[in-house]
Amino acid sequence: MKTIIFTILISCASFAFAMGDRSTLSSFEKVNGFAPVSKPAYGVRIFNSEDEYSAFHRARAVMNKNTQPFDYANFSLLVAYFGKEAGGSCIEVYRIDETEKSIVVYAEPVKCSKEWYAPYVYYKIKKTVKPAKIIVK
Repeated sequence: MKTIIFTILISCASFAFAMGDRSTLSSFEKVNGFAPVSKPAYGVRIFNSEDEYSAFHRARAVMNKNTQPFDYANFSLLVAYFGKEAGGSCIEVYRIDETEKSIVVYAEPVKCSKEWYAPYVYYKIKKTVKPAKIIVK
């Protein structure tokens, strides 16, 4: 009996530890007013300065000025995007996890609509230097 209880306690503690370093999508704030993303393939990036952001967009960031200021001193800007290979699909991010080593974005292609019309999405996240990766369903 002690062995069963010990096993259950260890399992619960392991689950709590594994979930303790994760965040849900509701922990992140979606933001609008940033330049469209035009890349050949899908991906995710985190920016910690206007220079990083502009370099990612090159001339597009100059041509399409942001309509929203961003506080890079206190937050990081995350963009998840489907590239030109998306074939007209839009992106839906359904989960973002922050682990010890990285920010993991889970996304899937969805049919574009009036409410959801872009193959990219921006999120304001807590300041981080962790790399990001995207997992597409």
